[in-house]
Amino acid sequence: MNNRELHKFVAENPQPVDARSALAHTLRFFADEADSKLVVMATSNVYGDGVKTGLTWGDLRAIALQLDID
Repeated sequence: MNNRELHKFVAENPQPVDARSALAHTLRFFADEADSKLVVMATSNVYGDGVKTGLTWGDLRAIALQLDID
């Protein structure tokens, strides 16, 4: 995202004030990220070589849908 796009995003999206708005804000900012991309890693190599657990963008989008966050 270049500076012009960033300024436009900020103008159209107010600063988040709580966890709910922070999730919506983050998902809007990273809207182009693949659902399969890991965002928060909980474990690595605990369940086998190369196996990572945590939350993906798809997981966060699914949680937002369940909470009726857009």
